[in-house]
Amino acid sequence: MAECSGHGRPTYRDIARLAGTSQATVSLVLNNRDTKVGISAATRQAVLAAARQLGYTLDLGARRLRHRESGAAAPEITLAILRPAGTPVGLTARLIEAATAALAQHAPSAQLVIEEYQPDRLREHPGLSVASRFHGAILTSLT
Repeated sequence: MAECSGHGRPTYRDIARLAGTSQATVSLVLNNRDTKVGISAATRQAVLAAARQLGYTLDLGARRLRHRESGAAAPEITLAILRPAGTPVGLTARLIEAATAALAQHAPSAQLVIEEYQPDRLREHPGLSVASRFHGAILTSLT
């Protein structure tokens, strides 16, 4: 594991330095918003590799604190449903309905996230490869 600047936990600054990019780019990649602004695949890979090398993990407690400070209600838990890219949402509709109902009953302030993944690149999915933007994930598959 590489050295981090003064802290025990790696920061966006540490990742940016190692990846040779900006902290803003690191944030976009780790929050899976990089494709919306046209960050190259090479830059994305450099950021993910740097994050893995440094042992970066998302601090869900810090995320909740930021939500609280901003006045927004932080989700109690965040559950992701990951489906293969290009598949119709209808194939996972029953799972989405069941997850929504279960979360509403057991964790009313929970958040459900639905994201696509490339089946041949699942290990690179930001929520799975860089410790987590969510507490748990359900993977759907066509096979």
